[in-house]
Amino acid sequence: MSARRFGPAAIGLAGLLLWAAVFWTGPLVNDVAWQLWIGRAMNGGASLYGDILEVNPPLWFWIGAGFERLGSATGLAGERWLALAFLAYAALSLLLTLRLIEERRRQWAAALALVATLFLTSPYAHLQREQFLLMAVLPYVALAARRADGRPTPRGLAFVAGLLAAPGLALKHHFLIFPALIEGWLIWRRKRVDVRAEHVALAGAALAYAAAVLLFAPSY
Repeated sequence: MSARRFGPAAIGLAGLLLWAAVFWTGPLVNDVAWQLWIGRAMNGGASLYGDILEVNPPLWFWIGAGFERLGSATGLAGERWLALAFLAYAALSLLLTLRLIEERRRQWAAALALVATLFLTSPYAHLQREQFLLMAVLPYVALAARRADGRPTPRGLAFVAGLLAAPGLALKHHFLIFPALIEGWLIWRRKRVDVRAEHVALAGAALAYAAAVLLFAPSY
């Protein structure tokens, strides 16, 4: 049956399911193994940045602790829950990206690029933060392109794109370069500076994260 009979959303989601199936058993790379090990240690009472030496922000390790706790409660390993979460986030990212893109050709390009990148990077970076960043910021890129073209965008969609991007940007310090570059490009294209819904979402998420760090990881 020809792929022309299906839309980019259906083909993209099918590709994501195939990706999840092909890499269901790994590989479990060092970054993810370290994340889950720290998660188990934290669940056992170890203190992040006290008993465990780390320089990265705590969100990635809180995620690991959550999935390890879920794994202990259900009998399904923490890395499997992490893989399912990646699949769900990728699907949400794809659907929001396609909602923000109007041209059919660009929709196909976005869907195929997401699936292809995940397949190509998984042999050596499966479930790493860089893959999560890709999923998180893809709708943000689509939103920026829409802004650059001068097309109106519902504030709700823009706000959700900002919220979806926030966790990915919070995983490493240098990931914050991305929104700064996007904003600089938009200012150059649009010749103006303004505050938009995605900025409000990012700022709100940043404040909530900062408060959580002060409460739960003050040693950071």
